[in-house]
Amino acid sequence: CEIVKDALALESEDTAEELVDFLSIVARSTFNATATALVLNNLGCVEKRRGNLTAALHHLKRAADEEGGIVTASPTTLLNISAVYSSLQMYAEAASVSNHAVIRCQKI
Repeated sequence: CEIVKDALALESEDTAEELVDFLSIVARSTFNATATALVLNNLGCVEKRRGNLTAALHHLKRAADEEGGIVTASPTTLLNISAVYSSLQMYAEAASVSNHAVIRCQKI
């Protein structure tokens, strides 16, 4: 957790992104895809709070990919993606992803 905080506190986005990529590799080799998706999901939420919507969407989409794609991703990941799309005023995409989240909830 301290490494993640350090990565997000860095002034240089390139350096922070390199550290995030490193953490993703470590998570992938140490944990399973679910844990990696959780790390990426949390990073996406932090970036959204920081106002870095493009970075947030990038991390959240990577989380969804770790979970097998939009159709099989967790409802939490999908709703976080939808929230970022909404913040970007991409309402059709937000609605579509939210719909996938509802469908996933019905299958759980």
